[in-house]
Amino acid sequence: MKFTIIENDEICVFISRKVLLNADMDLEIDAFTKAQDALGFFVENQASPALLPDVILLDINMPVMNGWDFLLEFKNIKHKLAKIPLIYVLSSTLWPPELERISSHPMIAGFISKPFRVENALQLIQEVT
Repeated sequence: MKFTIIENDEICVFISRKVLLNADMDLEIDAFTKAQDALGFFVENQASPALLPDVILLDINMPVMNGWDFLLEFKNIKHKLAKIPLIYVLSSTLWPPELERISSHPMIAGFISKPFRVENALQLIQEVT
């Protein structure tokens, strides 16, 4: 199983990677600290299912291109992808309007509250497999 983490905070990327690997050492994990770089990766590798993830962990609050901007752009290329990943928001937001927007967004499979824990990773892996 392959994961892609899109998160601007390198410490959060490090923690998320460690948590995922503690849950399953066989996972493949890519990470991007800039959403625009992640989007470029998907465009460049759209025809290569082996390179595309099964799951994206997406932070919402990022500079330059935030998670909402990423989703808007991703929607435009999604139909071209050889494999469509599930998108889970991994965020510390507790703001009710933001949580409502997340839960009602058609491209978001779920919400995981930071800090990301092994229990979250195990449940996520179970849901996806």
